[in-house]
Amino acid sequence: MFSEAKKLVDIFSVVNSLHKETTVVSCGGKWTITAIAKVMNELSLPYKVIHDRDLKNLDSNNPQPESAIHPYNANKVISNAVGNAANIFVVADTMEDILWPEGRPNHSSDKPYKAWVELKKIIKSIEGENDPANKAILLAKYQKLGDIVRFAYN
Repeated sequence: MFSEAKKLVDIFSVVNSLHKETTVVSCGGKWTITAIAKVMNELSLPYKVIHDRDLKNLDSNNPQPESAIHPYNANKVISNAVGNAANIFVVADTMEDILWPEGRPNHSSDKPYKAWVELKKIIKSIEGENDPANKAILLAKYQKLGDIVRFAYN
């Protein structure tokens, strides 16, 4: 998603965007975010964290994972490591839900590639829309994507 930062900040009208000064660090999984956050804190570097909520078949009102390593359990650990809730954006529930608001597809092995392809389609559809009313509908449909972009680059 962040490889398309310039187009995304333009589409979602991010004023004074920091996308050119931002470095994106992929942690390779939620449990690694805490280690990166601790390093950033020790170095007194400003940072933000974006991660999925990852309910993964749990009761959304009372999530009780059976496994200690369930991704949902990382949420509190991440929050504690970062310390400042204003620096955390929790995607409800996953990025797939953001990119496919009508229902996420069933795929696993090539998920990053399919997400990138879908993002390119979204950008193309919004940029190519000349009717202001239709463009407003598309922007509303992808409002959560815009929220992430604004959080990341403001």
